Amino acid sequence: MKRILVPVLVVAVLAGCGKDESSSSSGGSSSGGSSSPGSSQKTPEEAFKDMQARILAKDGKGLWNFICEKSRKKMTESDEAKKGMDQLKAMPDEQLAEVVKTWGVTPAELKKMSNEEIMILNMNNMTKEEEEQKKARETKWKEVKIDGDKAVATTIEPDGKEEIVALVKEGGTWKIDIEETEKIKEKK
Repeated sequence: MKRILVPVLVVAVLAGCGKDESSSSSGGSSSGGSSSPGSSQKTPEEAFKDMQARILAKDGKGLWNFICEKSRKKMTESDEAKKGMDQLKAMPDEQLAEVVKTWGVTPAELKKMSNEEIMILNMNNMTKEEEEQKKARETKWKEVKIDGDKAVATTIEPDGKEEIVALVKEGGTWKIDIEETEKIKEKK
């Protein structure tokens, strides 16, 4: 029930976004430290390293900023998202208290939040889960194919499974494009 608001794809993509420096296909080195969303990143690999750092730092808001605007809008403003948020807010307080007990807010506080605030709160919660922390630590970078401001990255999950992620460059920062990722996966 904790992940009621975050599509499974988002969790899988964001949790498994680590980079193994020794296996990067770019051959370049990345700068030290983690750049913040909105700063120029030279490569998708740097964005993944930053996303991994956000998960390990349990920074759901920072992680949210690595999702492209189109995907964030779909997650908060689409009819489906609005319906889900309305259903969540309409739950009886006793039931809602069970859903949000690890989120650090009361049902009354949650009911006053915007859809985006709820998504960020849920992402903060997701980043605290040991399973997601483990995935972020152990996922390896395999390769990336860049075409202008779009890219398709491949990572290797801890279980050895390859994960494909579509990225788009917005404002100089590489961000996850969830809809494009879904399209790519449907073709396979």
